[in-house]
Amino acid sequence: MSIATPASAATSRTEMYGVNGAYLGYGYWASRPYGVHDNGYLYVEDNYCDGSNGIIAGLYVHRSGRWTLVNVVSVRGCGSTNYIDVKRYYDGGPRQNEEILFKVCKLLPDGTWKDCKNKTSYNTDF
Repeated sequence: MSIATPASAATSRTEMYGVNGAYLGYGYWASRPYGVHDNGYLYVEDNYCDGSNGIIAGLYVHRSGRWTLVNVVSVRGCGSTNYIDVKRYYDGGPRQNEEILFKVCKLLPDGTWKDCKNKTSYNTDF
């Protein structure tokens, strides 16, 4: 699957590295107008052969003074990928130009999110 998007979309790629500097994988977010609902998508890739660990990414929207989780996608397994379309705005997804938080973390075997990296942006197609 290609994750490239035209320059008109807001995008974020967050790479994850292990404590020894090994490249583990990444999470990627693209804004509207991409995805099946024209509201963006999330993509994760696990590039490290370390058993049951993985990569997880969450997309949050800022409403009523707090961050609310909209979508989450995860992957485990050497060379594995996963993709999810962001929800429609009327199903709880971000509205056009709404502030979002994209969080990418290491995913431990017990489900713990570790060493997360956060980026904020806006759900816009410029």
